[in-house]
Amino acid sequence: MTHDTIPTDLIVVGVDGSALARPALEWAAREAEGRKAGLLLVMAQEVAQPAPHELGWSYGLEELVQQGTERVLDEAQAAVRVAHPDLEVTSQAVWGSPSAALIEASRHAQLVVTGSRGAGGWEGLLLGSVSGAVAAHAHCPVVVVPDRAAGAPADGPVVLGVDDSAEGHRAAAFAFGEADGRGVPLVAVRAWTMEFEGGVVPTEQGSSAHDEMTRRHTELVEHVLQHGREQHPDVVVEARIRRGSSVKALAEESRSASMVVVGSRGRGGFAGMLLGSTSRQVLQASHAPVAVVRV
Repeated sequence: MTHDTIPTDLIVVGVDGSALARPALEWAAREAEGRKAGLLLVMAQEVAQPAPHELGWSYGLEELVQQGTERVLDEAQAAVRVAHPDLEVTSQAVWGSPSAALIEASRHAQLVVTGSRGAGGWEGLLLGSVSGAVAAHAHCPVVVVPDRAAGAPADGPVVLGVDDSAEGHRAAAFAFGEADGRGVPLVAVRAWTMEFEGGVVPTEQGSSAHDEMTRRHTELVEHVLQHGREQHPDVVVEARIRRGSSVKALAEESRSASMVVVGSRGRGGFAGMLLGSTSRQVLQASHAPVAVVRV
């Protein structure tokens, strides 16, 4: 397979021919059309065993795999062109790891889109190895589209998981841009749990300790949102401070959202961690497409 030069200013989407990847392809096509960007379909194949030529013999395996890959890409391109006839669509067939191919393509893209799991996943697996690896290592924001997100409302709010880390601030900037571009509100969600105030965990709503904790988190949210409010004054913003699991709070909000935005890792992450536990769990639990933003 050839690895052609990738043009810039693209939406890149991973294709594998599975039904599970179809919602991601459809979402990426709509997104590219809305952004007036080109759409690049990337499909990579790797052979687990040594290639035939390395063993000194050949049964045409590489040719068969290449033909199958190109057939899948041709069918995907045709389907996109039927639904989006004015969209510029190109494809790329690559030998090697699917995650590595998408990460490489991300160097020249404004967005990479994947399904939550593809043809290699098994029933019950909510986050595949490819989507997890791409979300952790891509050079641009990554949107993971679960198959259940096919019915996500296009006019639903953009939901932001608020975190006062470098990734969290970058995620906030991205979320404001998405909300502004889509003409929808931004819902900023901050959840807290098991934090001490005055030597106790403030569990009773209405108590002074609970009110103080809420005030602190409200201030943090306003700090993270300040720059975005200045850059996008027309975006309607609602801050929601919740006590409990941030993953649960974002999953609940995702039911009516057009997109959920999180940083790749927050304050709880340690040096070298590229995809934090919260962002990984949100990818697994969300009912809407999830954008993962890195610094």
